[in-house]
Amino acid sequence: MRKYILLLISLFIIQPSFATNLNWVLSDDESYEMGVSETVLNGDKLIFNGFVNDRYSVWSFDIKTRQKTLLVDGQALTNFDDRSFIKKNNHHYFVVRSNEVSISRLWRTDGTLAGTSQVGETPLFSALYQNNGYLYAMTQSLQTAVIDESQVIVHDIFPHNLNSVCIFEPNNIIVQTSASDNKRFKQSNNGIISTLDINKNLPIEVALPQIFYQNSWCVAAGDGD
Repeated sequence: MRKYILLLISLFIIQPSFATNLNWVLSDDESYEMGVSETVLNGDKLIFNGFVNDRYSVWSFDIKTRQKTLLVDGQALTNFDDRSFIKKNNHHYFVVRSNEVSISRLWRTDGTLAGTSQVGETPLFSALYQNNGYLYAMTQSLQTAVIDESQVIVHDIFPHNLNSVCIFEPNNIIVQTSASDNKRFKQSNNGIISTLDINKNLPIEVALPQIFYQNSWCVAAGDGD
C-alpha cells in the first residue's frame, strides 16, 4: 500500500496538469506538443504520444529516474474511444503509423526500450479495440485481425463497425459487415466463413442491431418493431 501511495504522490508532483506541463521532460531545445491519445502508466513508466521536431513518436518517462526514452518512431493511432494504448498482461499494445511511409504496425511495450517490440508483420489500418480480453483491429486489406499475445490472426471479414464484434477465441469471431442489412453478420471459425441472420429466431424484428460479447454469448441489441 505504501508503494502505491508514494507512486500517486510522485505522479501528482510531476504532473500537476500533465497535458500542459510535460515540456520539461524533454530538453529545452526540443519542441514538444502533447499527442491526442491518453497517457498510460506501466509500472514506473509513463507511456505517451509525442510530437518532437516535426516528428511523431512514442515515448516513456521513468517517474523515479526522470529519464525519457524514445520507444518507437511514429504516431500511435487512436480508436473511437480516444485510446491508443491498451494493456494486456504486462505490456501495453498500440498501433504505430510510420513517419516515413503510410504503413501502420502493431507494437507492444513494458515502458522500456528492451521490452518494446513489433508484433508480427501485418499492416493495420485502425487503432486497437478490445473484446472478451482479446485485442483486435482492421487490417490495411480491410480484414479483421485478432491479437493473441505475440500472434496476429487475420480473418477474411470486413469489419464495418469495429464496436460491433464478438470474439469467442482468436480463431472464432462474429463481425458486423453492413449497417443496412440485418443479415450482414459473418462468422469466421477456424477459417470457415458463414453468414448469420440475426433475426432468424427472434420473436420481433430487430432493426440495425449491434453485437457485443457478454458471458460467453454474442448479444444483439437494436430497435424492436
